Amino acid sequence: MKLILFVLFLTPFLSFFQLNAQDGMLHPWTDVKGRTLQAAFIKSDGVTVTINWNGQVVPIPMSNLSVVSQALAKKLSVVDAPTSPLDPTALYSWTDSKGRTLKARFIKA
Repeated sequence: MKLILFVLFLTPFLSFFQLNAQDGMLHPWTDVKGRTLQAAFIKSDGVTVTINWNGQVVPIPMSNLSVVSQALAKKLSVVDAPTSPLDPTALYSWTDSKGRTLKARFIKA
């Protein structure tokens, strides 16, 4: 019950910030044991969250994250979703193997 109330309290707080999933901002990530680190969000597929921690790309199983960090990952994933996969004017996030990200339009493959 306390956890639900905490999440209900925190959700509007997280919504207050329109977080950009690929903006390079550091966010607190807490695991189920209560350990926290600061890292930039790269992506999430709903099962794994990928972060950039001190220049290293680190995948973390969503099940290892606290409820609050899971909510943050979901929020950041939604913000990063492109408007349409076929939209020629949409900006997409491109991340290299070192975790560096930029936004650009897809022209052709």
